[in-house]
Amino acid sequence: MNLLKHYIKEVHSVEDITNKFKEKVGYLPKEPIRKVKMRVNCYGREEDTEHTFFLNEWEEAQKQGYYMA
Repeated sequence: MNLLKHYIKEVHSVEDITNKFKEKVGYLPKEPIRKVKMRVNCYGREEDTEHTFFLNEWEEAQKQGYYMA
């Protein structure tokens, strides 16, 4: 399966779920985690989606305007 660029069209919400992760798994992750609800465009197909990122991945996706999935 190939990775495709998912262009971020609109961000609906960003939630810090680091503490929820700790409650479920029992330890803190190495980096804060964000759950992002957004509208993306992948080769002409627009959809609302929810994706989980580490903080540095999310910052990079915002800077580039897309993420690979």
